[in-house]
Amino acid sequence: MRLANPLLRPCGAWNQKAISLAFIVASLFAHTLGCSDGSEHQGSGGAAPGGGGGAAGSAGSAGGSPGVGEDGFSGECPEKPLVSPEARGVLAINAELRVADKPLTLGEANPLAEAGSLLPSNVRFYVSGFAFKSKGISTLGTLVNGQGVALPYNVQLINAEDPSSTRFFVAVPPGTYDEFSFIVGVTEACNETPGPLKSPLHDASQMKWPHVAGFLFLRYEGQRSDDAPQDLPDNIHMGMGTGADRFAPKITIAGPITVTGERMVSALNLVFALDAALKAAAMQTDLSDFEVPFGEEVRAGERLRRNAKTVVLFSRK
Repeated sequence: MRLANPLLRPCGAWNQKAISLAFIVASLFAHTLGCSDGSEHQGSGGAAPGGGGGAAGSAGSAGGSPGVGEDGFSGECPEKPLVSPEARGVLAINAELRVADKPLTLGEANPLAEAGSLLPSNVRFYVSGFAFKSKGISTLGTLVNGQGVALPYNVQLINAEDPSSTRFFVAVPPGTYDEFSFIVGVTEACNETPGPLKSPLHDASQMKWPHVAGFLFLRYEGQRSDDAPQDLPDNIHMGMGTGADRFAPKITIAGPITVTGERMVSALNLVFALDAALKAAAMQTDLSDFEVPFGEEVRAGERLRRNAKTVVLFSRK
């Protein structure tokens, strides 16, 4: 949720009065324009990847400078990322969306473990920033499509409306890794790259932050039944936070994870627990430093962003 205008954050610090004023102006502007309600379909699908990468190219970063951003990722957000020649292995990741360890179903009652149920109508989130670690050495992975071509901006949108979006591929050097990690959202550089952008960072994704510059990292809308825990939020809009730890939450999955060689596809199954996300979004959290004049769904999103590591949001199946 960080504003791209460097004038609002001199010397790396947040000018709170200027930001609050900008938030209000942007909110009124967004309310006037309305938000896109188009549907996004960013699935990989297709046959197993057969190698090859996209051509060089970059959409540029907010500051227009290369290198490493404050979040530890590249300071650029290229539309056509390069696939490293060493990344001859491909890991196919299958992400299953669940509620209380059962497959999530949109538009239907999904029973909760304790009591009651959820009726989700919109569940979507970005994943990016994949890295694989072996013996303390971290190697970046590149998201690719079914033909081995790098995905735009190295980002995948998982959308419960599109089952094909829950299967995607990551190109990485072959080997056995102790763990791998990714972020739920986009990097700081992608969050601050000016539009218009292509899929999945375009307006039809329904992930453009409606109040300020940047993107929603995770979006949930639904209803809880009367007998469900009443502290669970009906809506969650998670984006960039404030302060030094303002970035997309990082998820780490323990290994071993073996990625085989060229033209061979290894598979890994992940589970995303929606009920765990709602639990994190309902936790008592000090948000005194989170000054935004917006609704409870934004505050629920900030609670989720801060508490993502305290729950089991993702696990191996």
